[in-house]
Amino acid sequence: MDTRTAYFSKGSIRLVGAGDETVLCLEGDIDGSVVDSWRPEPAADGTLPVIKVVDAAGVTYMGSRGITFLIEQTAAYRAAGGRPVLRNASRITRRAVEVTGVDSLFDLRDDGMGA
Repeated sequence: MDTRTAYFSKGSIRLVGAGDETVLCLEGDIDGSVVDSWRPEPAADGTLPVIKVVDAAGVTYMGSRGITFLIEQTAAYRAAGGRPVLRNASRITRRAVEVTGVDSLFDLRDDGMGA
């Protein structure tokens, strides 16, 4: 399993899996410092993963930069006609995407499991 992680004192962003099974996992405080430090590693062919699923079970804070990050990281999939899944959104995350209207860009699913 391919796992790349950006850890910071308050939050982390991880890519888990590869190809069509790549999941973007968010934990802790997803703020500007965490988002600014995120650098996804390209695949061997130089392409970046197309994010279809974001797991946000462990998010304890979602700032405006975190919301923008969600939109940006799933833009390629939406551009290809897909509808990304926001899986296991914490109460904080769900509230943030609902208040901003970003929930309309995602299928919100709860599978009862964190990533």
